[in-house]
Amino acid sequence: LRTVARVTKGAKRVAVCASGGVDSSAVLGAAVAVARGASRREAEVIAMALDFGGPGDDRPYLEALSDSLGIVPIRLGPMEFALPGPRTLVVDGAPFQWPTGDAHLSILRRARSLGADVVLTGELGDDIFAGDLRTFAALVHNGQLLDGLTGVLSLKGTWLASRRDRLATLLLRPLAGRLFGPKPVWMRKFKGRPYAWAGPVLRAVRDAADQDEPMATRDILSGAARHEALDGSFYHADLSDLRGQYEAKTGCRIIHVPLDEEIADFVTGLPAPHLFYGGFHRGLLREASRGLIPDRVRFRPDKANP
Repeated sequence: LRTVARVTKGAKRVAVCASGGVDSSAVLGAAVAVARGASRREAEVIAMALDFGGPGDDRPYLEALSDSLGIVPIRLGPMEFALPGPRTLVVDGAPFQWPTGDAHLSILRRARSLGADVVLTGELGDDIFAGDLRTFAALVHNGQLLDGLTGVLSLKGTWLASRRDRLATLLLRPLAGRLFGPKPVWMRKFKGRPYAWAGPVLRAVRDAADQDEPMATRDILSGAARHEALDGSFYHADLSDLRGQYEAKTGCRIIHVPLDEEIADFVTGLPAPHLFYGGFHRGLLREASRGLIPDRVRFRPDKANP
């Protein structure tokens, strides 16, 4: 709530990309709560959602969310994402090859046309709130056998439906890896080779990545290690550059709320098992969203996988 209030300060109209998933719904619920708070004049919150069916259909949950919050979302169909002319390949003097880039530009242009001062998203909430599923093996390795075993057996909201699969995937295999050591270099290199067209710089980057110590061999329970993994993510750096391109192209400010520095510092400072509060994947976020979004969305299991 404090982060959303800070990043929307002074905005008269706030757009939120909300699908009905756990992360984006939490952001929308917080934005509505902040806008309607007694301490400030009510600002307008616009919910924008992609509208299409398929496996893991979000639409019933978005309906429950909008009914609970008393808002009417703007639903955007796939045809609205088709930009006129050829595919945008350069934005702000830099390559623009993100697969869903043109769709995001369409959403931001629509938000800007509606007078939005800022667009909020729940993007990469899984990186911050989901919790590292290797936590349970780390607990056992750290001598906390009962905590690790109980956590795996009681875990909900993961694609591993059976207890047997969870025990094998989340405990036995990681512990076997610790027992027998990391894979030999030749096995790691066999997993994938650089593209034939890769030049010396890209090949050097790939070779360096092959030598990097994987996060699985670090202390997953250490907040410092988890914070380092976030800070050192090439994907997050690329996403920051992409956000700058979106803003330069559309003139619309966009903020990925889960990646806010205050939130990242706070979450990585918590004990790793806390993120599985109540036995749920994303458990702490679900608890934090109590009263902000309806329980049907808050305890939704099919959009909480890593």
